[in-house]
Amino acid sequence: MAQPMPIMAQPTLIREEPCQMRHPSSVDNVMDLSLAMSYPSSVDNVMHIPLALSTRRRKSVVKKVPIPAPKSIRFSAPPRAVLGIIQVATDLVMDTEGSLLVAQLPGVEIRHTKVAFREEEICTKTYEQAYADGAIQAAVSSLLWPQKNLQGEDYVTVWGMSCTSISFILGQEKVQSCFPDGANVTDMWTAVLRALRRLGAKKLSVLTPYQEEVSSKNEQLLEAEGFELCGTMSLGLTRDVETSAVAPEFIEECVTQLATVGEPDVVFIGCSAFRACTPGFITNLEAKLGGVAVVTSTQAFLWHVLRIAGIEDSLDGYGKLFKEC
Repeated sequence: MAQPMPIMAQPTLIREEPCQMRHPSSVDNVMDLSLAMSYPSSVDNVMHIPLALSTRRRKSVVKKVPIPAPKSIRFSAPPRAVLGIIQVATDLVMDTEGSLLVAQLPGVEIRHTKVAFREEEICTKTYEQAYADGAIQAAVSSLLWPQKNLQGEDYVTVWGMSCTSISFILGQEKVQSCFPDGANVTDMWTAVLRALRRLGAKKLSVLTPYQEEVSSKNEQLLEAEGFELCGTMSLGLTRDVETSAVAPEFIEECVTQLATVGEPDVVFIGCSAFRACTPGFITNLEAKLGGVAVVTSTQAFLWHVLRIAGIEDSLDGYGKLFKEC
């Protein structure tokens, strides 16, 4: 006959009142904290954990280390140039393309800030609102400090308004009024015109992302400056987030097509929102076009601000403009 299974008593949680602290010599100076397991028949099956006595921390001594001899702080020489770049709120490209280019020039720094917009659409209304709101001036003010370097010279060497369409829609006078008196200031539209003339361009083909209102203004101004337009192509985009998403391969296809119309000297890729000034892109495109130069808004702008700042370095990968001018 099978033996019955013994019935095991269930463990019981014993909660004891905390002990009173007495003189260390007392054997009762313990804290009953543990969970004790005991059969109901026994209340003595309890684990007692002694109270740990705290120890004093010794205060650490921090040794003061002297400045290396000759006990004066040595500062680096100031940069060769500092570029103060004012971007529109929707610009997604200059931060990357500008920094990549400037990183190849020892001793040159680039500082960025953005103009707040009420609207995202690239049009006259957006730009006029930003100007009337004082948003351009506010953006400039955000880069005013430090005003001087450690040699007492202006910290920012050259200021630049980094947007083609805001530059030609507002005009040079309005744009420059937002910058400090006496500062070296340029804008992207002015830079484009300088670059085209430096390359000796007379006949242009033009690629822009703009809607009709903006693209027609751009074309009129180029013709007013004495350039013959061989062919134009505008993508009809209204936001920079769209323009910046246009694939570089598609830009190349558009430029290749424009270069076959009317034998232009230069194909101009207008608008800094196009991703068309990454290292190697312009030089490779010029090689494909067989002698036709390529000028982009970003390339022309960076070239111009650097030349104003006295930086005459040539760069590979950024087309004839940076290699020969």
